[in-house]
Amino acid sequence: MAPIYILKIESSQPIAIRTWVGKKLSLHSSSVGKALCTWLPQEAIDTLLPDEILPRYTDTTITSKTDLMKEFVRIREQGWAFDNAEDSPGIYCIAAPVFNRSQEVVAAISISGVEVQLPQRADPGLFSTGTSGLSGALFKVEIEPNSTI
Repeated sequence: MAPIYILKIESSQPIAIRTWVGKKLSLHSSSVGKALCTWLPQEAIDTLLPDEILPRYTDTTITSKTDLMKEFVRIREQGWAFDNAEDSPGIYCIAAPVFNRSQEVVAAISISGVEVQLPQRADPGLFSTGTSGLSGALFKVEIEPNSTI
């Protein structure tokens, strides 16, 4: 199983990330994959990622399931996931989950860019606040931003 882009909005910036609707992503090296997996039960994670050693795509890719599980703890605490150029060299991404009424993650929203496009003092908490609002609007759920569901 792999996350798949179902919608893409093009950036107006001169540097754009090449992605497309239908593109499959990695579960362990993309922020979208991490945002989708973090809130899954351990049994589901073990089914999706059965091996301890994970494929390396860049020098910053998390290649150990043990380290990925530690990353999932951080993601749950902060409410959003970060791809530190782990999937493609020089490309960074922030993603946050969208929850349904049962408080299960059903989607994730992400923003990607190169380092020069990232603000010096980003507030990713704003991003998770936005996806919490989207969860509420779509599924009539109330989720506190950065909650540990």
